[in-house]
Amino acid sequence: MAKVTRPPTPLTPEDRQQIQQYTIASAVPLTAKQISQQVNVSRKIRDTEIEPILQESILSGQVHIIPATTATGKPQYWGQNIDEVAGRAFIDVIQQSETPLTLTEILKKAVVPAKLKEPAALAQLRAAVVSGKIREIAPASGKGKPRYWDRDPLEQCRPLLLQAVLNSPVPVAAKTLIKGVKQLPVAVSESEAIAILDELVEATQGQSSQLYSIPATTKVGKSLYWNHDRNIWGKQLARQTLETKGPQPEATVHKAAKFLTDSEFTSLIENMLAAGELFLHPPIGKIKKPLLALQPPRPEPYLQPVAQQLQTTIAFLRSAQVPEDQLRRALVQLVEGTGVTFGTPTPARSASPAPSADLEALIRQIEPGASQGALVGIRDLRRIAGISKSDFDSMLLELSRQGRVSLHRHDYPASLTTDERNDLVVDGQGTYYVGVALRQNRW
Repeated sequence: MAKVTRPPTPLTPEDRQQIQQYTIASAVPLTAKQISQQVNVSRKIRDTEIEPILQESILSGQVHIIPATTATGKPQYWGQNIDEVAGRAFIDVIQQSETPLTLTEILKKAVVPAKLKEPAALAQLRAAVVSGKIREIAPASGKGKPRYWDRDPLEQCRPLLLQAVLNSPVPVAAKTLIKGVKQLPVAVSESEAIAILDELVEATQGQSSQLYSIPATTKVGKSLYWNHDRNIWGKQLARQTLETKGPQPEATVHKAAKFLTDSEFTSLIENMLAAGELFLHPPIGKIKKPLLALQPPRPEPYLQPVAQQLQTTIAFLRSAQVPEDQLRRALVQLVEGTGVTFGTPTPARSASPAPSADLEALIRQIEPGASQGALVGIRDLRRIAGISKSDFDSMLLELSRQGRVSLHRHDYPASLTTDERNDLVVDGQGTYYVGVALRQNRW
């Protein structure tokens, strides 16, 4: 006699409600088999009974079906929408990341209760992009993949590019900069870097970390960026040019700093000359223009024509029986008349002589040959006189007006520092005097 299989006892309404609530409240998605094994109902339940029981909750949206991801897999049931849960997990991963992430990287990092297929995951990311929660960053190449981040990548590059420029010992181009900054979160194009740097030039004006733009020197060239203005760079290039090539005309030095306008370059050179950072070499021989140099000119080449003429004159005077001591004295006076002295100044005997110091006596004290017209340096006389600058200058100018002394002007006072000019005597017309000599045959 065949065995008769009796149908299972119908589940009570309470059993059905328990199955639905258990599935909805579960912390993770469950297969039908897992639900049948874990739920506490009045009788043993088969997994094939689960979906019909959950159908009403599925239709109402209280329970969600998660399709199987493989051919042999089983669907899962859960009280939460797995796509929405995954979307929130993706955003959490993106927000915690220090760099943009690809979809593959996000799927590896995100903790999601059920495996999500790439199309569904991509749909969640795009929905988050549309809602403004994250950004999609286009790939840098055709083979690349989009990346996702919650920050503006170019905005994150701003402080990195700024710091790189501030740390650079020389002005740097945007293209060179983006190649050198390895920690940029995204690949930045040259045009994007230029836009960022130009914004920083405007934004940092007046700040201690100010950025400057140095214009390109050719039509196809690009601007350079630095934490010093272009005058500083122009000064460095001028020095480099003269260090490498030696004394050069202004045009050659300007060519090395073409980004400076004519007026800017002229002002720079004048300031460097006044500060003693540059020296002007007068034209000589075939050189018809003054030359700029880092050191004063050597006197020998300029004195050579004088030496040749002097040798001829000395030979003539010797042939005329002029005594050697007279020749020597005349030559000394001739040289000292130019402001070059041979005497060695003696230290002052008193630290604070009265303002009525006898400057003529002090001139003789400094230079034994003063009575024969030997020149004495203003600085040496001022030091030994020990009186105020105004008293000293007034007394010396008055002696000059009286015809008692002869003052020798400085040919190029702009080449001196402020302190050096203050050591000289200046009259009311802006003439600076560097030397003084007693006048001969004053009466």
